[in-house]
Amino acid sequence: MKKHDYRRRTELRTNYEKRFGMLKSKIPRVVVRLTNKRVIMQYVLHDVKGDNVKLSVFSDVLSGLGLKAESYKSRYCGYLAGYYFGKKVVALKFKKEAILDLGMQKIHKGGKLFSVLKGMVDSGLSIAHEPEILPEMKTLLAGKPEAELKEYLTKIDMLKF
Repeated sequence: MKKHDYRRRTELRTNYEKRFGMLKSKIPRVVVRLTNKRVIMQYVLHDVKGDNVKLSVFSDVLSGLGLKAESYKSRYCGYLAGYYFGKKVVALKFKKEAILDLGMQKIHKGGKLFSVLKGMVDSGLSIAHEPEILPEMKTLLAGKPEAELKEYLTKIDMLKF
């Protein structure tokens, strides 16, 4: 391989061994990325030509449901966005089984990335994970009433995708 083929590895942006393992399985990937203000979720299939993004959802879509937040990347918003994403995947009749692709992001047990995963799993997606890494409901709520969460979940359930 040429020198520039490893550019993304030297920039610490791609772990090629991990990526190759995911692609070999031929199972769709659910890519989750955190930005400064939101969470990005993508449903990605891989073919000979490369990655094919079938669905992309940003967490600030929750503003359309009436959720007002300073940042749409909190655990609470991440859970709701993951739930929204999962419901949309199910409604569009994509495969429910997927692999979680977190890339080179730092992961923490019970962190924001896993609150998104918890939302996806609760919505009906089948993503392999260890139950210990998911955040507890009280940390997800972060002082908000549980009734408010249930209200947003029912709003998402009533949407027609």
